Formats: sequence, C-alpha cells, structure tokens
Amino acid sequence: MELHIIFFILAGLLIAVLIGFSLWSARREKSNIFSNTFSTRPIAVPPQNNKMSNSIPTSLQPQNEDYQAMSVPEENPQQIQQEVESSLQNIKISLPGGNPQQQPEQIQPIQSVAEPTVSTYDQKISNQQHIQYNTPDFANPMVNTVVEETPQAVAIEPQETQSAEEENPFVTLYLYAPQNEAFRGDFVVHYLEEVGLRFGEHQIFHRHQHIDDSLSPIIFSAANLMNPGTFDLNNISNFATAGLVLFMQLPTEGNDVANMKLLISNAEHLAASLGGFLYDDNQQPFGEESRQRYMQRVMH
Repeated sequence: MELHIIFFILAGLLIAVLIGFSLWSARREKSNIFSNTFSTRPIAVPPQNNKMSNSIPTSLQPQNEDYQAMSVPEENPQQIQQEVESSLQNIKISLPGGNPQQQPEQIQPIQSVAEPTVSTYDQKISNQQHIQYNTPDFANPMVNTVVEETPQAVAIEPQETQSAEEENPFVTLYLYAPQNEAFRGDFVVHYLEEVGLRFGEHQIFHRHQHIDDSLSPIIFSAANLMNPGTFDLNNISNFATAGLVLFMQLPTEGNDVANMKLLISNAEHLAASLGGFLYDDNQQPFGEESRQRYMQRVMH
C-alpha cells in the first residue's frame, strides 16, 4: 500500500513539473519574440526643421506677403454713360433707300438721376447716306427750376415728342445685360444668326429682306452698344459686350407694319435667349405701351 501511495505522489509531482516547465518555456519564447521585435526597429527621430526647409524648393516656400481680397469695383453710372456715348459716336451705317434729311431737334426728357439712362440716337444723314449716332449726356438732365414755367413745359412736351418721332426716321431698341454682367460674344453671334441676322457691312449684323441674299435690301440692323460698335468675329471667344442696339430706318423695303413686328419679335427673342432687358427709345422698359407706340408709327 505504501508503494502505491508513493507512486501516485511521484506521478503527481512529475505532472506538475511538466506543466510548470511547459508554461515557463512558452513565456520565455514570447518574451524573446517581443524583445527581438522592438530591439530591431530603429527609433523614429523627427526630422530637423532646417533639413526640411532646405529640401523644399524656394518657389514652394511660403512668402511673407499680405494678400488682400480682390473686389470688383462697381462701375459708376456716369462712366457707363460715357462709354456708351463714345461707342455710339463711331457707328456709321449705310442703309439703302435712305434720303438725306435734316437733323431733328434734340429732345431731352426729364428723368430721375438715380435711374440708369442711355440716350437715344441723334440721326445725322450725310449726302453719302451714312448715319452717325451721337448720344447726349443724361447724367445731369436740364431741369427748369422756374416754378411758373413748369406747367407750360409739361404741357408742350407731348407735342414736341410726337413731332420728333414723326421727323425721326429711325426706330431703335436697346438690349442691356444684367448689372455687372456682360453678353458672351459666341452667344451673341449664335442668337443673332438664329433670328436671321447676318454679319456684313460695317462689321455689324443686318436683317435682309431675303435672309439668304446679302445683296437684298436691309430691313434693320444690330450693333454693339460698346465702343466702337462692331463685332470682331476673329476674336469672338474673347468678345463680350454690355448690350446691343437694334435700329430700323423708315420707310422700309416692303411692308412697314410687318417689318416693325419682325423687329420687335426678334428683339424680344434675343432678350429672352441672352437673359437681358429690352428698353425702348425713351430708355423705359419695353412693354405694351411701347409696343403700341411703335406700331402707330408705321400705321397710316
């Protein structure tokens, strides 16, 4: 009995020694693995600032400059007026069938200074049938300050305006771009050709009586509102303008009523396509009242 007990005790001790030895071996192998891993890795050292600065090209290094936000200066209405005047002075158009007439008396309507105004053309027809458009300055309109004379001036103004329209052989419509914006040249050319106008004499666009015949009589024309009033098709991708002016000389070839309707229709189509604003010859938004007044000029 004592040998059996001793045998069991020795067997238990042997098992305990084997278990302890296996645990100790496993722990030692783990410690060796981790110690070898960390010992073989180099210590990361942050690079010196002077080395980094030397490795960066001088063109990429920050410069000690003060940058200020760029702002687009707002155009002075008087400057816009002067630009329009100078542009309209250089436009010379020859239209067939035109007869030399005397220059109509210039009428300056009383307008508010706060409203943006661009004057109408003064028509000067030379013996060679060349027309030169000039723009009076409405930035500082002449206002009669005498109180007693004001009713008289208001009373005769409609008569003077009506007589001036009868003497003026030209019908004009103005198409303006939105404020601080401009019409792109390629868009302008595309939509002008879409409504039947063709690039021609004096480097502007014309609507001929027969669209495909550039030798047929001109019904109306479209010019650049900015100086010098022409279109540079060779550099149209870089071309931009603040507006267009469409004009027609009365009487026209063919039916004046039909031609007037065509002019108004094309002008309204251009305004919708380009996203602009259409104004009449009194620098008022073109509405139903302006339409009726224009049509009355060709209805006899």
